[in-house]
Amino acid sequence: MRESFGERTQGLRPPKGVDSRRAKLSSAVQSPALDPLGSFPNKIDLLLQSIKKIIKMELNISLMLSVKQKLERIPISNQDPEYKNIHCLVKKYLKDHCQHSIVTDSIDIDLDRSMTFHYCEYCETTFSCLSNNNFIK
Repeated sequence: MRESFGERTQGLRPPKGVDSRRAKLSSAVQSPALDPLGSFPNKIDLLLQSIKKIIKMELNISLMLSVKQKLERIPISNQDPEYKNIHCLVKKYLKDHCQHSIVTDSIDIDLDRSMTFHYCEYCETTFSCLSNNNFIK
């Protein structure tokens, strides 16, 4: 009958110093300072934080755009100075915080003329074009 490896090695002691080398190797593998992948979780955390910031900013832009659209539905006769200030602040927020993606479009004014304009596809802010696609907010 054959002995298993465990039965053959049972009772045998490892050579002197092997246990201490195993302990050192085990602690080195578990040590974050020596772990070659030790920085990997930090990179994932930084990436997740960046993604959360982007999502939060997109949500803020979406909410502010909704506020702007609702404010613009108020009839001019009901717009007081306080309203105009709020509306101005919302538009400024959108201009300053949106990661604009400029779209160039044109509309027909009549059969012979059209007008080109530039706007952000996210926040719907319109821009004036100087030259070479340099835009003024």
